[in-house]
Amino acid sequence: MVGMRIELGSARQVSDLSERAGFPLTHSGGQPFPEAGYSTEESSTRLLGQLAGVASLVDEADRTIAYWMMNGLRLPSLPIDYGALRYELTGFSGAGPRDELPKSLGHVHARPHGSIHGYPEIIEVLHGRIAFMVFDLQHHAAGAAGDRAWIVVGDPGDLIVLPPDYHHLTIVADRGPALFADVIDRGAVGDYEGLRAAGGGPYLVRPSGAIDANPRWFRHPRLDVLAASEWNGGHVLDRPLGRALAEEPDQLAWLSDPDRFRERFPALAERIALA
Repeated sequence: MVGMRIELGSARQVSDLSERAGFPLTHSGGQPFPEAGYSTEESSTRLLGQLAGVASLVDEADRTIAYWMMNGLRLPSLPIDYGALRYELTGFSGAGPRDELPKSLGHVHARPHGSIHGYPEIIEVLHGRIAFMVFDLQHHAAGAAGDRAWIVVGDPGDLIVLPPDYHHLTIVADRGPALFADVIDRGAVGDYEGLRAAGGGPYLVRPSGAIDANPRWFRHPRLDVLAASEWNGGHVLDRPLGRALAEEPDQLAWLSDPDRFRERFPALAERIALA
């Protein structure tokens, strides 16, 4: 038992979802519906049964949709000139493991050629309370181990920066569907195999919000729970994420150059001891 918890949000209808996103957006049970005429480079779903490797009480045959992913979203009202970066939407249905809050598979991002760090990512919470577990992962003969972990909790309108080199997974800390947007370099391929081999992240967040150590890990990292404003360590953007990418993409250029992360977010780099 860890003796820590996250405070749960409550299911609610967000009337200004389009205002938060910066373009016309609705959802039905967590499935995002952008404005008419949109297109995506890639759309997919993650079924609950696909989480069987990272959650214990999941039936591999369960075809309930856990979340929807819309990557490389293009919108008539948001003229994004796609280059290295792309805009993505993820919507959670609220379905999850029987003994945990709804969550994603989790992954770590690949490193660009010539860089000493993997790609970072920036998240914008649009609906619901969403937490991101950020942690290091080491594989030993005895099993998975880590030194540091954080659970960063965000509410609608919050931005959360996901740093290079750390695994991360999403947790829906709400009693209902949830949506978030993100911007990431299109070269940031996700590696899911490390977490599958580890049996999921180092901690499990129960439906009550209580946090327990994952028994599949043999050494658990030290854990802190933070609000998004504490985690980022300073101002991030002055407008919705999609609008920032469309109107001032230079503000997000650091996403394509991981070695500049310390310069852009010195306090966060110090917190995670980024080399």
